[in-house]
Amino acid sequence: VKYLEFISEVIIKVIAEK
Repeated sequence: VKYLEFISEVIIKVIAEK
């Protein structure tokens, strides 16, 4: 699934911002 990869990237970005 491609959208799963996108969500993973978004989550990583949010965690990095925190």
